Amino acid sequence: MTGERSLAPGTLVDGQLVFSTVVPGGDPCADSTSRRYVLDALAGLPADGGTAPSRGVTGVLVPGPLHGAPLLLPGPRTRMPRDPTGRIRVTQDTAIVHFGASGQPLPGGSSTATWAAGRLSWREVANWRQLHRRAAQGAAP
Repeated sequence: MTGERSLAPGTLVDGQLVFSTVVPGGDPCADSTSRRYVLDALAGLPADGGTAPSRGVTGVLVPGPLHGAPLLLPGPRTRMPRDPTGRIRVTQDTAIVHFGASGQPLPGGSSTATWAAGRLSWREVANWRQLHRRAAQGAAP
């Protein structure tokens, strides 16, 4: 048993749960280390691979303790060209920054989210005027 524990609540970013833990040293005089976790919020699996790791550890070991919740710095959004179906996709990167015991930012990871934007489909309603009038009168369509 390692005694690993979380000191701050996790943070949600782009459908991923980001949090860190502190792992105490092997003896009372040893330095502590930390692990940084980025998990898929729905599956609980690592966000980068989507499968459980072979050795059972999903966190990245970081020297020294990480204090507090991570700072999330959203980056620019990138709009992709329309695909053959007319759908537009938008991608945004978010930098994840942790702070160590000295208060200096530690090299962290990033999160990328992609989602559909714009109108997703078109539908012709042939009798829209009739439906609009009924709705204005309070009648069911």
